[in-house]
Amino acid sequence: MDSACPMPSNFRLELAARRLFLSLAAALSLVGSAAQAAVFSDPVLQAAFASGRIDELEQAAWARQKSDPNDVQAAVALTLAALPVGDLTRVEAGVKSMQQCIAQQPRQAACYYALGNAMTVQVVNGGVLQALGLIPRVRDALTRAFELAPDAYEMRSALLQFYLVAPGVVGGSVEKARALEAETRAQRPDQARMLRVYIDAQTDKLADMEHELRGVRVANDARLAFEVREAVADLGRRYIKAKDYAKAKTLYEQLVHDQPRQAQGPFLLSRLAIEQNDADEAVRQMERAATLEGTAQLPIDYRLGDAYRAKGDLARARAAYERFLGNPYANPRHLAEVRKILAEMP
Repeated sequence: MDSACPMPSNFRLELAARRLFLSLAAALSLVGSAAQAAVFSDPVLQAAFASGRIDELEQAAWARQKSDPNDVQAAVALTLAALPVGDLTRVEAGVKSMQQCIAQQPRQAACYYALGNAMTVQVVNGGVLQALGLIPRVRDALTRAFELAPDAYEMRSALLQFYLVAPGVVGGSVEKARALEAETRAQRPDQARMLRVYIDAQTDKLADMEHELRGVRVANDARLAFEVREAVADLGRRYIKAKDYAKAKTLYEQLVHDQPRQAQGPFLLSRLAIEQNDADEAVRQMERAATLEGTAQLPIDYRLGDAYRAKGDLARARAAYERFLGNPYANPRHLAEVRKILAEMP
C-alpha cells in the first residue's frame, strides 16, 4: 500500500530512503545558529516543509530564488521538494546543487542534510555497486549535518534512521541509534518517543511500536505530526501484510481522529477497504481524502481510479486516472502504471 512518498518507511534500504527523505519537515536550511530548532528561517518554507506540503514548498522556493538566485534556503527546499516525485534527473540536479552549497558554505547543516537525502534516493534507484559507493557518502553527509546542528530534531532523526538501516560495515548500528534516542529523552520526551518508534519498527516489535506511537503528543509540532502519519502508514502496512485488518483499521481511525484535517487517514482507510474488497467504502474514503490537506504527495486520483474500477464504474475510473496523469507531483512509476491501466481498459 502506498503512502505519501516513493517516504523518510523504514528499515530496508528502500524504506530508508523514504524516511530519510521523509524527514521532509526535516532539517533543512538552518541559516541560524546550530542550536536553532526550526528548519527554515523563512516561516512560509518552514510551515510547508514541516507538514510535508511539497507543492507549497516548491512554489515558495521558486519565489525566493527568483528574487535571489543564490538563496540557500530556496536551493535546499527545491532539492527536497524534488525527492518524493522520484524524477532522477531532478534528484541529480539537487545533489549537484547541494555539493555546490557545501563547497561555498561548508557550515550549512541544511545542505549536508539535503545532500544525504538526495543521495539516499539515488541509492534506492541505483544498482548494487552504485549503492556501495553512495552509502558511505550518505553517512558522512548526515553525520556532518548532525554535528553542525545537534539540537535540531530532524538532523538527529535522520542520522538515527541511517544507523538503523545501514550495514554495520558502513556505520549502521542499533546501539548507536539507541544512544541518540537516550540523549533526547530528558529534554524532548515526545521526540524521543518518535525515535523509539523507529527503533521498535527496525526490531519488529510491533506492539511496542504502536504503544510508543500512540504516546507521541504532537501538540503544534507539524514535524512530529508528519512523522506520526508516516509511521502509522508503515505500521498499518505491516498489520495488513499479516492479515490483521482490524488492527490496521483501528490505527487508521485513530489517525483520522487525531489529525482530522489531514488526507492521509482517509487515504489509508480507502486502501484498506480495497484490500478487503469493499469498493464502496474505498471510494467514499478516497473522495473524503481528496478534500483535505496534504494531497500533493498522495496518489489520490490513481487510487480513486482503482476504487471506481473495482466498483465497475469505468467512466469515473478513467476520469480519475486521466486527472492523475496531469499531477505534476506524481511519481514516474505511478504514472507508468496508470498509463498501462488506461491502455488496457475497454
